[in-house]
Amino acid sequence: MNVVNKEMSSDYMIIIYTRFVSGSNTKGSRIAAFAPHGRKVEVNKNHALSSENHLAAAQEWIKKNAQRIAPRLTLIGHGDTPTGSGYAFVFALKQEI
Repeated sequence: MNVVNKEMSSDYMIIIYTRFVSGSNTKGSRIAAFAPHGRKVEVNKNHALSSENHLAAAQEWIKKNAQRIAPRLTLIGHGDTPTGSGYAFVFALKQEI
């Protein structure tokens, strides 16, 4: 399902991609979040949640890679990636008045 808020416009947007990473003998299942700029972040999967795990991973990526502007970022859209391997989240920078 693709969701986009058409009323929000911004000069600056970040697209964060997430994907499921299966567990191994030493690590449990987790969600990896990454973007064209910044370091990859992995968050342990909370089995009580479903797709919310992917949003939590995207928000963690923002905390680690975009601390300065994090309070001004607003989620404006999300959906499956074309390959079906995860999700994409689009955040826009709120305009200051």
